[in-house]
Amino acid sequence: EWLYGNHHRVRDPVRGRLLIEAAAAAGSAVAVAWCKGAGWGGHAVDKKASFDMYKKAAEQGHSAAQSCVGVCYDTGNGVEEDRAEALKWYKKAAEQGYSGALYNLGCCYDCGDGVEEDKAEALKWYRKAAEQGHSGAAYSLGLCHDYGYGVGADKAEAVKWYRKAAERGHGGAEQQLAAY
Repeated sequence: EWLYGNHHRVRDPVRGRLLIEAAAAAGSAVAVAWCKGAGWGGHAVDKKASFDMYKKAAEQGHSAAQSCVGVCYDTGNGVEEDRAEALKWYKKAAEQGYSGALYNLGCCYDCGDGVEEDKAEALKWYRKAAEQGHSGAAYSLGLCHDYGYGVGADKAEAVKWYRKAAERGHGGAEQQLAAY
Protein backbone atom coordinates (compact mmCIF):
# COMPACT_ATOMS: atom_id res chain seq x y z
CA GLU A 1 0.00 0.00 0.00
CA TRP A 2 2.63 2.53 1.04
CA LEU A 3 5.17 1.33 -1.48
CA TYR A 4 2.98 2.21 -4.46
CA GLY A 5 0.39 4.58 -3.02
CA ASN A 6 -2.49 2.13 -3.16
CA HIS A 7 -5.57 1.56 -1.00
CA HIS A 8 -5.98 5.27 -0.39
CA ARG A 9 -2.44 5.64 0.98
CA VAL A 10 -0.05 8.35 -0.14
CA ARG A 11 2.98 6.83 -1.87
CA ASP A 12 5.86 6.44 0.59
CA PRO A 13 8.41 3.91 -0.74
CA VAL A 14 10.68 4.14 2.33
CA ARG A 15 7.82 3.38 4.68
CA GLY A 16 6.58 0.63 2.35
CA ARG A 17 9.95 -1.07 2.33
CA LEU A 18 10.29 -0.82 6.11
CA LEU A 19 6.86 -2.37 6.59
CA ILE A 20 7.61 -5.21 4.17
CA GLU A 21 10.93 -5.89 5.90
CA ALA A 22 9.21 -5.83 9.32
CA ALA A 23 6.55 -8.26 8.09
CA ALA A 24 9.28 -10.54 6.74
CA ALA A 25 11.10 -10.43 10.08
CA ALA A 26 7.81 -11.36 11.77
CA GLY A 27 7.51 -14.42 9.54
CA SER A 28 5.17 -13.39 6.71
CA ALA A 29 6.03 -15.77 3.87
CA VAL A 30 4.79 -13.33 1.22
CA ALA A 31 6.91 -10.53 2.70
CA VAL A 32 9.95 -12.84 2.83
CA ALA A 33 9.32 -13.71 -0.82
CA TRP A 34 9.22 -9.99 -1.66
CA CYS A 35 12.47 -9.39 0.23
CA LYS A 36 14.19 -12.31 -1.53
CA GLY A 37 13.06 -10.97 -4.89
CA ALA A 38 14.26 -7.45 -4.13
CA GLY A 39 17.32 -8.20 -2.00
CA TRP A 40 15.84 -6.42 1.02
CA GLY A 41 16.02 -7.14 4.74
CA GLY A 42 19.39 -8.81 4.59
CA HIS A 43 18.28 -11.31 1.94
CA ALA A 44 20.38 -11.95 -1.14
CA VAL A 45 18.45 -11.49 -4.39
CA ASP A 46 17.02 -14.89 -5.31
CA LYS A 47 14.24 -14.56 -7.88
CA LYS A 48 13.61 -18.31 -8.14
CA ALA A 49 13.23 -18.73 -4.36
CA SER A 50 10.99 -15.67 -4.31
CA PHE A 51 8.77 -17.15 -7.02
CA ASP A 52 8.61 -20.53 -5.27
CA MET A 53 7.50 -18.88 -2.02
CA TYR A 54 4.87 -16.80 -3.79
CA LYS A 55 3.60 -19.88 -5.62
CA LYS A 56 3.25 -21.88 -2.40
CA ALA A 57 1.23 -19.10 -0.75
CA ALA A 58 -0.79 -18.55 -3.95
CA GLU A 59 -1.77 -22.21 -4.09
CA GLN A 60 -3.10 -21.81 -0.55
CA GLY A 61 -5.36 -18.98 -1.75
CA HIS A 62 -3.38 -15.89 -0.70
CA SER A 63 -4.58 -13.16 -3.10
CA ALA A 64 -1.47 -10.93 -2.94
CA ALA A 65 0.72 -13.96 -3.60
CA GLN A 66 -1.51 -14.97 -6.52
CA SER A 67 -1.04 -11.53 -8.02
CA CYS A 68 2.72 -11.72 -7.45
CA VAL A 69 2.83 -15.12 -9.19
CA GLY A 70 1.05 -13.46 -12.09
CA VAL A 71 3.65 -10.68 -12.17
CA CYS A 72 6.46 -13.26 -12.10
CA TYR A 73 4.97 -15.11 -15.07
CA ASP A 74 4.27 -11.81 -16.83
CA THR A 75 7.86 -10.59 -16.49
CA GLY A 76 9.81 -13.86 -16.37
CA ASN A 77 10.93 -13.04 -12.84
CA GLY A 78 12.15 -16.31 -11.27
CA VAL A 79 10.22 -18.40 -13.81
CA GLU A 80 9.93 -18.62 -17.58
CA GLU A 81 7.71 -15.88 -19.01
CA ASP A 82 4.21 -17.17 -19.74
CA ARG A 83 1.48 -14.59 -20.41
CA ALA A 84 -1.37 -17.11 -20.31
CA GLU A 85 -0.23 -18.35 -16.91
CA ALA A 86 0.12 -14.75 -15.70
CA LEU A 87 -3.46 -14.04 -16.74
CA LYS A 88 -4.68 -17.15 -14.91
CA TRP A 89 -3.08 -16.00 -11.64
CA TYR A 90 -4.26 -12.41 -12.04
CA LYS A 91 -7.81 -13.71 -12.46
CA LYS A 92 -7.54 -15.85 -9.31
CA ALA A 93 -6.44 -12.85 -7.27
CA ALA A 94 -9.00 -10.58 -8.93
CA GLU A 95 -11.78 -13.00 -8.00
CA GLN A 96 -10.86 -12.22 -4.40
CA GLY A 97 -10.92 -8.48 -5.12
CA TYR A 98 -7.16 -7.89 -4.89
CA SER A 99 -6.65 -4.42 -6.38
CA GLY A 100 -3.20 -5.09 -7.83
CA ALA A 101 -4.57 -8.00 -9.83
CA LEU A 102 -7.60 -5.99 -10.93
CA TYR A 103 -5.22 -3.34 -12.23
CA ASN A 104 -2.95 -5.90 -13.91
CA LEU A 105 -5.96 -7.43 -15.67
CA GLY A 106 -6.82 -3.96 -16.92
CA CYS A 107 -3.30 -3.63 -18.29
CA CYS A 108 -3.55 -7.01 -20.02
CA TYR A 109 -6.77 -6.04 -21.79
CA ASP A 110 -5.50 -2.53 -22.50
CA CYS A 111 -2.43 -3.80 -24.36
CA GLY A 112 -3.66 -7.19 -25.58
CA ASP A 113 -1.16 -8.93 -23.32
CA GLY A 114 -2.19 -12.61 -23.19
CA VAL A 115 -5.73 -11.71 -24.31
CA GLU A 116 -7.32 -9.92 -27.22
CA GLU A 117 -7.01 -6.15 -26.79
CA ASP A 118 -10.27 -4.73 -25.44
CA LYS A 119 -10.19 -1.14 -24.18
CA ALA A 120 -13.72 -1.33 -22.73
CA GLU A 121 -12.78 -4.44 -20.74
CA ALA A 122 -9.60 -2.72 -19.57
CA LEU A 123 -11.66 0.23 -18.40
CA LYS A 124 -13.87 -2.12 -16.35
CA TRP A 125 -10.89 -3.63 -14.50
CA TYR A 126 -9.18 -0.26 -14.00
CA ARG A 127 -12.38 1.13 -12.46
CA LYS A 128 -12.67 -1.79 -10.02
CA ALA A 129 -9.08 -1.31 -8.88
CA ALA A 130 -9.33 2.49 -8.75
CA GLU A 131 -12.45 2.29 -6.60
CA GLN A 132 -10.31 0.40 -4.08
CA GLY A 133 -7.75 3.20 -4.12
CA HIS A 134 -5.21 1.78 -6.59
CA SER A 135 -3.25 4.82 -7.80
CA GLY A 136 -2.04 3.27 -11.06
CA ALA A 137 -5.58 2.27 -11.96
CA ALA A 138 -6.88 5.75 -11.19
CA TYR A 139 -4.18 7.20 -13.46
CA SER A 140 -5.07 4.71 -16.20
CA LEU A 141 -8.75 5.64 -15.89
CA GLY A 142 -7.72 9.25 -16.29
CA LEU A 143 -5.87 8.38 -19.49
CA CYS A 144 -8.85 6.39 -20.81
CA HIS A 145 -11.19 9.32 -20.25
CA ASP A 146 -8.64 11.87 -21.48
CA TYR A 147 -8.00 10.11 -24.80
CA GLY A 148 -11.25 8.20 -25.27
CA TYR A 149 -9.85 4.69 -24.81
CA GLY A 150 -12.80 2.34 -24.29
CA VAL A 151 -15.07 5.27 -23.45
CA GLY A 152 -15.97 8.65 -24.89
CA ALA A 153 -13.39 11.34 -24.17
CA ASP A 154 -14.36 13.35 -21.10
CA LYS A 155 -11.75 15.83 -19.83
CA ALA A 156 -13.60 16.52 -16.57
CA GLU A 157 -13.74 12.80 -15.75
CA ALA A 158 -10.06 12.47 -16.70
CA VAL A 159 -9.10 15.25 -14.30
CA LYS A 160 -11.15 13.62 -11.53
CA TRP A 161 -9.19 10.37 -11.85
CA TYR A 162 -5.83 12.11 -12.31
CA ARG A 163 -6.50 13.99 -9.06
CA LYS A 164 -7.30 10.77 -7.20
CA ALA A 165 -4.05 9.22 -8.43
CA ALA A 166 -2.02 12.37 -7.73
CA GLU A 167 -3.37 12.54 -4.18
CA ARG A 168 -1.64 9.20 -3.63
CA GLY A 169 1.64 10.41 -5.11
CA HIS A 170 1.35 9.11 -8.68
CA GLY A 171 3.91 11.12 -10.65
CA GLY A 172 2.33 10.53 -14.05
CA ALA A 173 -1.00 11.85 -12.80
CA GLU A 174 0.72 14.92 -11.37
CA GLN A 175 2.28 15.58 -14.80
CA GLN A 176 -1.07 15.18 -16.56
CA LEU A 177 -2.71 17.62 -14.17
CA ALA A 178 0.06 20.17 -14.76
CA ALA A 179 -0.90 20.13 -18.45
CA TYR A 180 -4.45 21.29 -17.64
